[in-house]
Amino acid sequence: MERIIIIILFRGDITSKWHSDHMPGYLVFFSMSKIRWTSWRNLEFISLSVRGIIVFMWDNVVEFSKNVPINNDLERRIAEAFEVFDHAGNKSIDVREISTIIRGLGCCPSEAEIQEIIVAVENPQTPGSAHLSKFLPYVSQIITEHKYQPASPEQLLEAFHTLDPEGHGFLTKDQISTLMSQDGEPFTQEELDEMLEIAIDPHTQTVPYEYYINQLMHEPTEENNIYCLADKIEAEKPPPPPPPRSLSDYLRETADLT
Repeated sequence: MERIIIIILFRGDITSKWHSDHMPGYLVFFSMSKIRWTSWRNLEFISLSVRGIIVFMWDNVVEFSKNVPINNDLERRIAEAFEVFDHAGNKSIDVREISTIIRGLGCCPSEAEIQEIIVAVENPQTPGSAHLSKFLPYVSQIITEHKYQPASPEQLLEAFHTLDPEGHGFLTKDQISTLMSQDGEPFTQEELDEMLEIAIDPHTQTVPYEYYINQLMHEPTEENNIYCLADKIEAEKPPPPPPPRSLSDYLRETADLT
């Protein structure tokens, strides 16, 4: 296990009682010849050397220094999206960024499903943050299982046909507003206004849904579709080894031969 040496250089005087919240200073840790800045809360105080310098020795590899292996192109795509929001460069993000990352990858979870993801990947040691080592395998698995996959244009058209049983080819502004604000997971007023700005025909004040779907949908190419990438990686995996044979299998074969 790697030992990490953490040194704090203080601008202020060192008091007799350790209290990180009231001690302004600079903190660096040296680990495998790398130097990074970080926060010093919740660290175990080991020894005090000369005035103005505090040295910590930590035998556990802290999470922000952990290398996270990238095994395939799917994990690389997820890690790259994650790193856009890793402002401190410590492989951690604010959990409030998770919805942006997940939807930016091409997934369409509901707000309730986003909360489920946050609960699953949030770091219990530092609430409010998520580390790549936990985020990466979890998100890779949900994409491989095709969870939160956006609806196809055909599925959307079928849904609109259900809402338009008489086959007018459009919904009224009042109909769409009621559906979006009361049924299922309701839109906020801001989201509804944004949708209506695109969906409403300014001349008829209705939603011609086939035209709206064509305006709305942007089918990513197979190369850019995260779910197609996951399928490709799964297809390239070698088949699992056959299960080990039991003694009864050998005895049965022997009996058949005789």
